[in-house]
Amino acid sequence: MFEYMNFTGEKGKNGEKDLKVLALSTCGFCKRAIRFLKENDFSFKSIYIDKIEPDIKLRAKEEFWKAFDTKILYPVLIIDEKEVITGFTSDKYRKALGTGEA
Repeated sequence: MFEYMNFTGEKGKNGEKDLKVLALSTCGFCKRAIRFLKENDFSFKSIYIDKIEPDIKLRAKEEFWKAFDTKILYPVLIIDEKEVITGFTSDKYRKALGTGEA
């Protein structure tokens, strides 16, 4: 999914899940989500959607809607291309990623 997009990779000790973050560069919740993944030492890929070409952005949104049939609310965390979390709360991330009680 999204093979045509140039994600930035972050290496961490927790790399058993394929994590992708779709974010906005000006979004405080997006920054918190990325900080959460870094602080919990996850490997992940991220991209700032507002920094890419409009045609690629449209293609990504269409692909997302087809795959997950849900509205995009940033940040978007895609786990193993099967599960999606929109928005950010540390409890939802902890539960989905197994970093402790939610």
